Amino acid sequence: MTALLLFPSIAQSDVAEILDPNEGWTTPLEAQNPGNMAALFIDNSHLSRPGVSYLVHSGLNPSASNIDPTCESTSDTKCNFSLYSFLATIPTCMSAADVNCLSEVGAIDANGVKTVGTFSRYLPDKAQNEYVGNPDWKLPSGVGASLFTIPGVNNPAGNSYLVAVNMGGSGSRKSGNEGINLQDFSASIVPVQLLDVGNLFQNTGCPLTPRVCNPGVIKLTRPDGTVRWGLSGGTGGAGKYSCAGISWGENICAQKEAFPANYRFYIKIRLTLMPTGWLHGRISDPNISITTSGNVSELSVTANPIQVPIVYKRYQWNEMPAALQKLYIPTTGGYVGGNWSYSQQLLSDTDALDPLKRSMTSSPPPFENNAMDELVSWLPYVNDKATAMPSYWTFRSLSGKELSNANSCFTNPKQLNGMVTTNSTQYSAGPPEFDKTEGFLNYKVASPHFSSSGDVFKGSYDLAMRSDVARCIYGFSKAPVSAKVSVISADGTPQIATTIFSESAGWVYLKARNFEFSSPSVRVKLSQAPAKKITITCVKNMTIKKVTGTSPKCPAGYKKK
Repeated sequence: MTALLLFPSIAQSDVAEILDPNEGWTTPLEAQNPGNMAALFIDNSHLSRPGVSYLVHSGLNPSASNIDPTCESTSDTKCNFSLYSFLATIPTCMSAADVNCLSEVGAIDANGVKTVGTFSRYLPDKAQNEYVGNPDWKLPSGVGASLFTIPGVNNPAGNSYLVAVNMGGSGSRKSGNEGINLQDFSASIVPVQLLDVGNLFQNTGCPLTPRVCNPGVIKLTRPDGTVRWGLSGGTGGAGKYSCAGISWGENICAQKEAFPANYRFYIKIRLTLMPTGWLHGRISDPNISITTSGNVSELSVTANPIQVPIVYKRYQWNEMPAALQKLYIPTTGGYVGGNWSYSQQLLSDTDALDPLKRSMTSSPPPFENNAMDELVSWLPYVNDKATAMPSYWTFRSLSGKELSNANSCFTNPKQLNGMVTTNSTQYSAGPPEFDKTEGFLNYKVASPHFSSSGDVFKGSYDLAMRSDVARCIYGFSKAPVSAKVSVISADGTPQIATTIFSESAGWVYLKARNFEFSSPSVRVKLSQAPAKKITITCVKNMTIKKVTGTSPKCPAGYKKK
């Protein structure tokens, strides 16, 4: 199929270009001016590189090799699969026999009526390093992101939604050591408007044949003339657009739009390579189910989209308030609590050390604990107000770094243990921290007090975990559990918040709503009523004994009377 047949109305859209100030927010081009020092608090950890897929052989690093490391399939004769790595935006299932694919996407209205989406096309129409997977290896195929239409579920620009499920990992085909390891997993649903943006995203260094010019692994030339193969391109917007996905060969930007109100969205994914451990979501009220038949599982997640505050502010270095300037190392621009600054300039080594000549942006991961302090330091200079409030429907697996200090009950490597979600700008790394002394599961968050419109920003927190994980943490029996959810402000005072607890189909769900920021902690404490003790009578010849307990048994040689 060609892109023309699948989506004939790209350039002839009846809807004018819609650039929502929240959904379409993008870093200003002025951030690259010499002498700039900026801070950007945005959740890029959920950017799943939609449409970027590659299969790399022999353990070559695709960003550091001068040899084309990519493979078109596991039958590619130029590839040695003794070691390999992969990143796959997985395809949509086209038959009941397909695996490692997206089986269904849709929406549910306020009355519970479900509308199933219809697959339209891939975006890009051909991924730069598209490859065919191997079901026998459990290796997914890598293609472009999937564009769906959901009839009647209209966002401001129509009913198009870009859906991406990304799987990344590594494997080995060495004799006696054959296997595959899933290290990264993410899924997202984004309302979009497909825009023809002319030559805005053309990259003249990208080979046009046999692949179209799309983000991926391509041959790059260094300033000294040497070449390497590396990742190029992304979903930027040149200061104007905020693209959830792009197709350079077609000049298409899938511009982000707002979700329609009063709809829950769902995704079903058919897998032979399941995510394990813990997930983090930018969603609310999630419902998770896993069904398994043979070696194939279907992961289903239904949830509401949420808005997450972005905070952005920039200064000229020599005009920056002293209280902020002291937080950054002058020679590198790195934050004193952790270096996550970046620059888009190509400077000499000398100029790169000069804060008056370089431009630098500190943009920490949302889960870095030290970054909460960094955000709180900037809030007075943005009037404790968000810059923008884009909406998300996305979840991802937690990295090894995020799980490094997690309770062992959370890290069972053989199953999916749970999901934590929040609308906070910054949040604690990993699943909630278990305080053995107090018996609380603690989770810290930090955000501006006001939304971009000036309203008080209300917090959202969801904890969904397998019932057996909850019982593992507290040493509970299989009897029902209850929970107390509370929100504590940074000064230690309790907040009034809406809290909900439920248990269904082997999962425990806890919610906290309507709490305020800037840096509170959400605390959860599970409890279980003491098991009822019973007494039995045991006899042995003429001897009688009474045994009391929650599950009493007669001693050896005795019989229950």
